[in-house]
Amino acid sequence: MAAASIVSENQDQIGWVTISSCSLPFVTRIVNDERLQFVSVRMAENNLLQRYISQLHINVMKFSPAKSLYMNNFEAKYFNKMNQIHRDKLYKENTPFKTTDCIVRVEDVKEFHIFIEFCHTKLFNDVIPNTYDKCGFICVSDEFDMSVIPYIVKDNIKYTPLFFFETESDLTPLCKKMEGWCIAYLKFCFKVMDINYELFLSIDSYMMISISNIKRYFQRFTRFHKLWPPNFDRWDLIDHTRTNRSGSWVKIPLQIPATENIHEQQANQMDSSIMAQGSNVDHDLESSP
Repeated sequence: MAAASIVSENQDQIGWVTISSCSLPFVTRIVNDERLQFVSVRMAENNLLQRYISQLHINVMKFSPAKSLYMNNFEAKYFNKMNQIHRDKLYKENTPFKTTDCIVRVEDVKEFHIFIEFCHTKLFNDVIPNTYDKCGFICVSDEFDMSVIPYIVKDNIKYTPLFFFETESDLTPLCKKMEGWCIAYLKFCFKVMDINYELFLSIDSYMMISISNIKRYFQRFTRFHKLWPPNFDRWDLIDHTRTNRSGSWVKIPLQIPATENIHEQQANQMDSSIMAQGSNVDHDLESSP
């Protein structure tokens, strides 16, 4: 992630965001001239993600492309204050936040929550609602042969990796390079298929081709139908050790954690803003069922 700058108090640096009925405090940074909201990794895990990350294997956590940043002193003080104000209602953090703690983009938390909810539902319930058509498998068969290929869904179009059809050199112009969260779902499929896990885990982008384009290169009587392997090995996808996987779904930042103390005037300004934010959320929490 590119270098980020801190937004001053009068630019609404702090606030609240709700993800799946869970309220989390956020801070704002400017990255590449874009204002982005960040939440504490630890708060997101303990209050939103815990149900899933406590049951899924660390292998699944590592499919996430989310990148984190170290907190600065300003942000650590803010999250500590919010934890203190709402300890009995929302947050029960016993370890103070420091500049060695991390923050992560709100959008990445939302995407990760959707991703692990999908994985959890598929692994434990073996049922995926139609609205969760993020990835799956296509069985390609004719009277002589049958093969299974994974697919991901992007913009309502099914795509599969080009390397499954690498002998077809004229397919390359029809391909798209894809990266980000859709590749997390592809890696989940790779793991279900038991494809060379270590090799593909290190790759963050793939050349993909749509299933509709692939169909043109098969005989007319070739059949294509969706499926999910009924007896795939769940051992390396479900946690059996109950070990601590905190932070395993975010990439650790390269920069050194901040050590300088924040300016006293800035700290006092922040205390006023935090108390105002805390009062608003207190009212919302008391009025909620």
